[in-house]
Amino acid sequence: MYRIARCCGIAAVLLLTPSRASYASDVPPALVVRVRLVDMAGLVDAVERQVESMVGVVFRRAGLELDFVEVPGHADFWMQILKQRPLHLRGDTTGFAVLVRSDRSSDSYAAVSMAIVEETSRELDAPAVEVLAASIAHELGHLLLHSPGHSRSGIMKARLDRTQIELLERGELLFTRDEAARLVELARRLAR
Repeated sequence: MYRIARCCGIAAVLLLTPSRASYASDVPPALVVRVRLVDMAGLVDAVERQVESMVGVVFRRAGLELDFVEVPGHADFWMQILKQRPLHLRGDTTGFAVLVRSDRSSDSYAAVSMAIVEETSRELDAPAVEVLAASIAHELGHLLLHSPGHSRSGIMKARLDRTQIELLERGELLFTRDEAARLVELARRLAR
């Protein structure tokens, strides 16, 4: 789940990012993961492509290539963009992942609420497309890592804040080294 950080009064933000010479920085990935993006919010095609591109950069930097597919049966993972706020999402949580113990990765799925993304966008004074991309990348991270866990920094940080949006804008919102290594290993197993 991604939640936005709520700040009261004066707050200092500590920027924790890997160096530019990061672990998988611009090496072409050899592993492809297929994602079925189901848009129930009615995004404009150009916005959907922009979101896919931004999410793709986050995973490419970890060593994976995402292939957003149209055909349901050809997807490794499912991601929905919901129009409304689901009843079970509380507060500022933009999305969720349902992790199912199964031999098939496609049994698990994730979703992001466009209504909450738009609220978060206003609160962070950030473009909705960037909040949506960060939220989708985060929830896909839960699916691919098959873990509800969060990290202290990077894309899997529990709370979305303005710093993460700035990192996304620069192509520097990343998985931690450990997460990236786990993603690659899990993708290799998926490819077998």
